Amino acid sequence: WFRQVFLNLLLHSCDAFAAQSKHRGREIRLQVRSQAGRQPRIAMRYSDNAGGISPATLHFPAEYDEERSPEYAIFQPDVTSKKDGSGWGMYLVRKILEDHSGSVDLTSRRGGVVFDIEMPITQEPTAN
Repeated sequence: WFRQVFLNLLLHSCDAFAAQSKHRGREIRLQVRSQAGRQPRIAMRYSDNAGGISPATLHFPAEYDEERSPEYAIFQPDVTSKKDGSGWGMYLVRKILEDHSGSVDLTSRRGGVVFDIEMPITQEPTAN
């Protein structure tokens, strides 16, 4: 499931890059660090410089309350910024992470995106 999260993020970045006319200086970064504590966690920051998410390009289903922030909206089902998008990619990212006690937040959208992701660190059972 974790692979699916990053596959969706990468595909969204690649689609955004493909829509740009500039081809130099494209960048996708993933920073990873662990956080100690009672519940050890791993914190990741995924970012790209593919132009960001413009609220003006978001397409909402008819029954959706458009007053919510774009940072919230992109994680809802059927909300997309692509002409032919399904609106399920970012929803699945958040759903998968939440189902595994993690979280994702869009923290920036000017010139690119920054997603902050947190997941608990779990111990794999040892074989006997």
